[in-house]
Amino acid sequence: MSNADHGARMTFRAILATLVLAALLATPAAEAAEPRKVFVYLHEFPNALHIAPESIEVERGSEVTLVVANVETNKRTHDFAIEGLGHSTGDLAPGQTATLTFVADKAGTFEYRSTKAGEREAGMRGELVVAGEPEPARTPAGGVAWALLAFAAIALARGRER
Repeated sequence: MSNADHGARMTFRAILATLVLAALLATPAAEAAEPRKVFVYLHEFPNALHIAPESIEVERGSEVTLVVANVETNKRTHDFAIEGLGHSTGDLAPGQTATLTFVADKAGTFEYRSTKAGEREAGMRGELVVAGEPEPARTPAGGVAWALLAFAAIALARGRER
C-alpha cells in the first residue's frame, strides 16, 4: 500500500468518525420522567356527578397509571375517557375498577370525562395537564448527518471492493 493510499484511508476514516459523531449529536435524547400513579373516582351526588381529582398534572414523557373506580352505590354505570389521547376504560359497573397505563408523550391539556349522555354537562369531567416542551421537531441537520453517514458507508464498501 502506498503512502498516498494510506493517507486517503486515514482521511476517510477521520471523516467517517466525524459524521458518526455529528449524527449522534443531532439525534435528540429522550428524557426519562418519574412514573405517576393516580387514583380516579367516579361518583354521583344527589344533584351532580363528579370525577375526583378534577385535575391531574404529569410531566411529558412520564409513565402514567390511572386506577379508575366507579364508587357508585346505585346501579349506574360510568366510563372514563381522555379526549385527544385515545385512552378509555369502557363501562364500569358500580364498584368496578379499571387501570389505564400509558406514556404521556404529548404536552398540553386534555379533558377527561364520562362519555355517557349528559354526564359531562352534569360535572363528570376534569383535565389532564401534561407539562413540558412539545415534541422536538427533527432538524434537517440530523437528516443530513444520517444521509452523509450512509453515503460514507457506501463509499467505504466500494473502496474495499477494489
